[in-house]
Amino acid sequence: MKSQSVVVLSLLVASFLLLEGVSGGGWTEIKDLDDPLVHEIAEFAVAEHNKKANTDLVPQELVKGEMQSGGGSTTYRVTIVVRDGKVSKRFEAVVGETNKGVRTLTSFQQV
Repeated sequence: MKSQSVVVLSLLVASFLLLEGVSGGGWTEIKDLDDPLVHEIAEFAVAEHNKKANTDLVPQELVKGEMQSGGGSTTYRVTIVVRDGKVSKRFEAVVGETNKGVRTLTSFQQV
């Protein structure tokens, strides 16, 4: 019974990896953090969070960026240092962008 479970688990993992390869899934590091588009995404994320949460966070530094494309849209995951009053905090934001340029903040979590 244990060996059957290992085989099934191995097949599931192999299937997942194959699908990831076929769909082009996975995150790709954004190496040029000075790219104006990446800064636009980060600033959009902070502005949207401020609207939704009624906060006044101020972006300070873009620390990391990743992107994932598929299905006619691109998803960006950025790590941003923001100022909250006199305190700096680090957040990870996920922003979706359609091929028509419509952006949506899907996640904004302190890390």
